[in-house]
Amino acid sequence: MSKRIHLVKKPACLVLIAWSIIVSPSRLVGQQSTGARPQLALQTGHWGNVLSAAFSPDSKTIATVGDDWNVKLWDVATKRVVRTLPGHTTSLNSVAFSSNGKLLATGGFDTQIKIWNPQTGAEHFTLNDSEIVTALAFSPNNKLLATGLGSGGAFPGKISIWDLALRKVRFSFDENSQGISQMEFSPDSRLLVSGGKDGKLKVWHCTSGALQRQWDAHASGVSSIAVSADGKSIVSSGEADGAIKFWKLATGELERTLDGEANEKNCVSLSPACNCMVVGNSEVKLYDLSTGTLQQSLSRKTINSNKVLISPNGELVLNIGVEENGNDASADVYVWKTQSGEFHGKLVGHKQGIVATVRNPFLNTLITADSDKRINVWDLQTGVMKATLALADEIKALALSEDGKTLAAGGGDFGKPGIVYLFDLQTWQLRTKLTGHLLPVRSIAFSKDGSTLLSGSSDGTLKLWQVATGKEQQTIKNGTLPVLVTAFANDDNAILAGTLDGTIRAWERKTGSLSKELKDQTTGVFVFALSADGKTLLTAGPNTAGFSSWDTSTWKLNRSIRNPLLSPTAIQFAGNSTVIVSNANGHVQLWDLVTGKMVRHITEHDLAGSSLVLIKNRYLASAGHDGVIQLLDLDSKKLMATLFSPRPDEIDGAATQKVTPAPNGEYLTIVPAGYFDGSPIGELATNLRVSNRLFPAKQLHLHYYRPKLVRKALRE
Repeated sequence: MSKRIHLVKKPACLVLIAWSIIVSPSRLVGQQSTGARPQLALQTGHWGNVLSAAFSPDSKTIATVGDDWNVKLWDVATKRVVRTLPGHTTSLNSVAFSSNGKLLATGGFDTQIKIWNPQTGAEHFTLNDSEIVTALAFSPNNKLLATGLGSGGAFPGKISIWDLALRKVRFSFDENSQGISQMEFSPDSRLLVSGGKDGKLKVWHCTSGALQRQWDAHASGVSSIAVSADGKSIVSSGEADGAIKFWKLATGELERTLDGEANEKNCVSLSPACNCMVVGNSEVKLYDLSTGTLQQSLSRKTINSNKVLISPNGELVLNIGVEENGNDASADVYVWKTQSGEFHGKLVGHKQGIVATVRNPFLNTLITADSDKRINVWDLQTGVMKATLALADEIKALALSEDGKTLAAGGGDFGKPGIVYLFDLQTWQLRTKLTGHLLPVRSIAFSKDGSTLLSGSSDGTLKLWQVATGKEQQTIKNGTLPVLVTAFANDDNAILAGTLDGTIRAWERKTGSLSKELKDQTTGVFVFALSADGKTLLTAGPNTAGFSSWDTSTWKLNRSIRNPLLSPTAIQFAGNSTVIVSNANGHVQLWDLVTGKMVRHITEHDLAGSSLVLIKNRYLASAGHDGVIQLLDLDSKKLMATLFSPRPDEIDGAATQKVTPAPNGEYLTIVPAGYFDGSPIGELATNLRVSNRLFPAKQLHLHYYRPKLVRKALRE
């Protein structure tokens, strides 16, 4: 980018398809005038376990939260992600809709309760507490929010009742010493029922804050609670006692017991709309609420259920089930149709996209590697994809020689030998393959003169290669732990490696002898960043809650910056005293090295950030596991454009519509105003969101396909 970002022009031969079936052009133009512009809608799933879910009151949306810190809103009909809400800094285990559907509350281990607008995805406000959030419940009148806090042990359980209008705690109850698992309000919003890990049920008065009554409900902890629509009964289930119990809310008297699966976690949910109850464990079963008779057992068994829900309209059943896949067990979301018992589908999405990015300043291109064994080349002047290379091995790292003539791509499939590809960027021909690592290559770096390549592998070794011949020059043994990141330092006279135990080692390049061992963190060092003058090294990892600064001449620690907002997955110097940090929760931030404080929030990704490229000290290319590249103007603090290439299965699905594939690869580039450029299949395979409705980009082609406006945005 001269003063701007730059790449090349490509003819657009796009096939129009009718879009009026779903939305009319006049209606969309009207929506644009009210600020509802098309935005990229990504099908990214949780990369960790799903820990909780909630139906919207109209039964059209499911909200999910989990280990990856993000909130996802899914369209029930299509099972597609409508939007992702990043912002929390740790795992989330609680989510709830208000009864009018206007608010969404989320909470977890960062002790924050965030209140969102589910229609726009905007964060209304944050309520801060001192303990881990374990449960959430809105009152039916939407005036109160109950939060269960504390996980037991050193964090005793308590309940806070928040006044949402004042954003203040009205009452706080010391519930029990074991922690809260479930809460639910009575239909008139006067009472709150809570269940704890001690197996007790308690009823609280929401005006006075008084404990109305309590009783021992289950021998194990309470796993779920449901209050009947008439407010007369409570249904509870236990963690492992195999019982579903019905209680009188007014007295705590046991009405009846339904046997569940013994020694299994049982979950329960009620629906007045279908007069039915759903019970989840290794199987999901539907019962008649009046008689308690089994109506049907739903398909797809799991190890156990973490949560079951019936949609408010009674038409769908949701189960967060722990399903064994090989040697791993993961929690996924399954949905059935209540009336027929037919399996509606599983909520899934891509979990890893772009893993590495480099820029070729000589050709003004951006080169990315993704988890689908593809290397994509983007023109930064036009936002057009120039080329796609399909490789036989998964790529984990990219490096570009100083002269811009050679690209190195390192990786290897899981558990198999590592490999490094060397490409001639003038012809895009493969020059050679470097083999010798016993396990995948995790990191690579060129020497300044481009004659030597450094590689680090999961096998615990580093290797030096002669680029011209592809011959191995030297092997350095780092131990048994994987080498996660490598770099040359001190004018290429030192070799650096970061490992899984938080250790950074420096070797003399000429002798291969270990010169220094650095340690300032207890978890893995995944990222390095060297200042332009080479005098400062930054080290970090996604679990470090910070980063460390080192003097490369003395290898002494300058300072450690620790902050719960930090979970670095990539770091880039933006000057001598400021750095850009991309984090595991998708947030990209600017930090001051002198003060140790965040200067500002730059942007965010749907999933973890993966790489950062600074262009002419003004522009930033930020890539993430969500598969997108965001091009940002750091001076104006504005997003210029988003580059996206659909995943292979999405491309294959769109290709069945008999559209000619693009010779250089499928893509879509969109600017904040909603205007886009893209290949024909790229348009068909990429979804855009207008308000909360999803459309293939092709359906918006007539009004928003504007390549000239995209190029203009890249030059502004």
